[in-house]
Amino acid sequence: MKNLKGDAMRNTILLAVMVLSFAKISLAEQVDDNEFCGAVGLLAAQTMEARHTGVSMQSMLSGAGKSEDAFMKKLCERMIVEAYERPRLQTEEIRKRSVEEFRDKWHLECYKARKVAKR
Repeated sequence: MKNLKGDAMRNTILLAVMVLSFAKISLAEQVDDNEFCGAVGLLAAQTMEARHTGVSMQSMLSGAGKSEDAFMKKLCERMIVEAYERPRLQTEEIRKRSVEEFRDKWHLECYKARKVAKR
C-alpha cells in the first residue's frame, strides 16, 4: 500500500525544488531578494510540515535527490536534516508556530546570504 501522505508531500517538495531551481538558474540576479527568499521560506515550511505529519526522512531525502541542480539538492538536503534534528511536535498550535519559525529562519538566512553575495 502506498503512503499517499508521503507521496503528496514528496511531490510538493519536488515541485518547489523545480520552481526554485528554475528561479536560481534563469532569474537569480533578476528576482527580488525577498521574493526568491520567500520561496525558500515556503520550501522550509513545507519541509517542516512534512516532518510533523510523519513523512519519513528517507522519503524527503529521496525527493530532494531528484533535483538536477547541485545547489538546490544541497540546500534541500541541509533543510531536511535540520528539520529532522528537531522534535516532532504533537499539538496543532505548537506545530504551526514551529513551521512559521522554521520558514522565517530560512527566509532570513537566504536574504542575508543574497545581500552578502551582492557586495
